[in-house]
Amino acid sequence: MAQISDFFVDPASLPDTFAGFCQLLTLLFAYAYVLFVGSNYISDGSELLLLVPSLAGIVGSVVLPVLGAVPDAAIVLFSGLGPDAQEQLSVGVGALAGSTIMLLTMPWVLSVFAGRVSLDDKGACRYKKSPKLIPPMLSLTKTGVEVADSV
Repeated sequence: MAQISDFFVDPASLPDTFAGFCQLLTLLFAYAYVLFVGSNYISDGSELLLLVPSLAGIVGSVVLPVLGAVPDAAIVLFSGLGPDAQEQLSVGVGALAGSTIMLLTMPWVLSVFAGRVSLDDKGACRYKKSPKLIPPMLSLTKTGVEVADSV
């Protein structure tokens, strides 16, 4: 009976040449494509489940979060396979934490960058005047955002 690790190519077995690098990139794109297609299947299936009125409540509250956690759990599970499972599992959990932190940080950074306006001489945001963003546009001290009073 074949082990699951027999289905994957060991990157250490690839040659240390440009051809080996190309093979590694091919593996990267192949694995990324498989993950992309699988993620789309999960997303499409979860949307179809929401169309069933009798299941909509339980699907939205239970099934969708579980389906969203399946890829992350698979990453941690497959990283724990092999002879040095403890070290590999640490890498898998680190990758999971890193991806979660990135997914929380990047939208915030991009929204602050896209929503920034020029500051006046007192440091207040110029939301009411046009243009909202005047040169220098990439200045860290002349542009900013303002939080609402409720925050």
